[in-house]
Amino acid sequence: LAFTDAELVLVGRGVHDGPLLRAYDGLYRVERDVHARAEMARIYADSDVCCLPSLSDAFGHVLLEALACGTPVIGTPNTAAPDLVTPGENGFIVPIRDVDALAGALAWCYEHRDALAEMRAQARRCAERFSWSAFRRTLIAQLV
Repeated sequence: LAFTDAELVLVGRGVHDGPLLRAYDGLYRVERDVHARAEMARIYADSDVCCLPSLSDAFGHVLLEALACGTPVIGTPNTAAPDLVTPGENGFIVPIRDVDALAGALAWCYEHRDALAEMRAQARRCAERFSWSAFRRTLIAQLV
């Protein structure tokens, strides 16, 4: 996608990604070795959307972290997205390996930034359901 006034930020070590990404040099920015929670929270909060199109990720904490920062997400059914995302409300779920669906979700986000801003509150509310306090309450209720 060649959006004007948009930036793709890749976060992580990218140890094995160099050769794959080399063809796209100049089209993205990489944030490597981000270890501080505050720095990661800033990256999430500064983003319009967090995209994790993983083929497999049992429970993608990345999505929950982004939601906690009020950032809508795009994930696949093979991440935590089905447990976290209400499509169109706090993010989107796209099928794995479906480049057109992923591009469509990203295009929607780019074209509807006003709606994305409204989705931020829903994102945060969703994450609050998965706090440690909520987890303990649920666990205790199931044990009693």
